[in-house]
Amino acid sequence: MKRLALVGASLVLVGGMATACGSPPEDASKDDFCKQFEKFGEVNDEDSFNDFKDELKDLGTPEEIDGDAREGFEIMVDLDWNDTQDEDSVDKDDQEKVTTFFTKAAELCAGGEAPTGDGESTDVPTDIPSDLESSLDDLESQLDELPTEVPSE
Repeated sequence: MKRLALVGASLVLVGGMATACGSPPEDASKDDFCKQFEKFGEVNDEDSFNDFKDELKDLGTPEEIDGDAREGFEIMVDLDWNDTQDEDSVDKDDQEKVTTFFTKAAELCAGGEAPTGDGESTDVPTDIPSDLESSLDDLESQLDELPTEVPSE
């Protein structure tokens, strides 16, 4: 009986270690995740890419990154630099999941401003001014008031 309990305890211990060695955590704080995610804008070579993805893999994702976005995260942190240079090295389905991850992370961290990986960011407008139509009407009425003839000297 003691032997059976010892075997059971060993299996629980081994199972726990296997889980710890498996997937990256899914309970990262949003703030810590976003601080690390923003560093993607600094990636410009193999070393910086490896540092970025290794730190992100250790940190994991917040619970808001789930489904295809989470799968895309797991694919991205397992890529090597050469995969990022040759788009044919990653199949289309995986590429779409990685894109879903970056889109979801951008929404979560920057309200739609996605880092591009070249030190710059892409500003995605989230709203259109509501007074745009009235501004156009005002412009049209101001154009009507302009003289139609150009004075000559």
